[in-house]
Amino acid sequence: LGNDPNFATTMLNALAGKQPLDNTLTNLSGKDVAGLLTYLGLGEGSALPVGVPVPWPSATPPTGWLKCNGAAFSAEEYPELA
Repeated sequence: LGNDPNFATTMLNALAGKQPLDNTLTNLSGKDVAGLLTYLGLGEGSALPVGVPVPWPSATPPTGWLKCNGAAFSAEEYPELA
C-alpha cells in the first residue's frame, strides 16, 4: 500500500468482502448464551447425549451445564446425569 493517499478507502474495500458467504458471523452477532447454544445445536433437544464433555470458552458454563472437573454434583438437581 506504500504511501497510498486513500489508504482508509483501500483497506475498507479490501476488507469488505472478507465475511464468509454464509451468514455465520451475522447469525452469531448479538446472541446470548442460549442463542449461541441453539445456533450450534447444543440447546434443549440437542443430538448430544447427556454427559458428553463439550469445550466451553469461558469459566462459567451455560445454565443447566456443569464443568467437567470431577467435582460431586446433586443427583436431584441433575437427574439425567445420575
